[in-house]
Order: sequence, then structure tokens, then C-alpha cells
Amino acid sequence: MKYQVELNSNNEIALSDDRCRELNFAVSDILLCEKLDDTAAIVLSKHVDQTLSDAENQTGI
Repeated sequence: MKYQVELNSNNEIALSDDRCRELNFAVSDILLCEKLDDTAAIVLSKHVDQTLSDAENQTGI
């Protein structure tokens, strides 16, 4: 699936409840953001370990 979105003033991507359901994302999910080379595109995917602590999550593990 591809979507075109704009970052808000805090450089965040707003995801509506409908879009989250469609993508199978929940508010508490740990997501990875990967910038694709030679493009402005990014890929969002769920981290394989959704049990990370806040400290582990903040270090980018």
C-alpha cells in the first residue's frame, strides 16, 4: 500500500483511526521508519519485538 502524506509542524505523520485499522497499527505499536534512497519516501513497519521497554525503544534498538 502506498499513501501520500504530509508531516505536521512537529514532523509527525498523522494517521487516522481508519488508516491505522487498514494498516493493522495500534497506538501502542513500536514502528520502524526507514527512508528509501534517492526518494522522499519512507516505509513504516512494526518492530518485530513489540515488548521493548521505554528505555530500549528510545535507544533505537
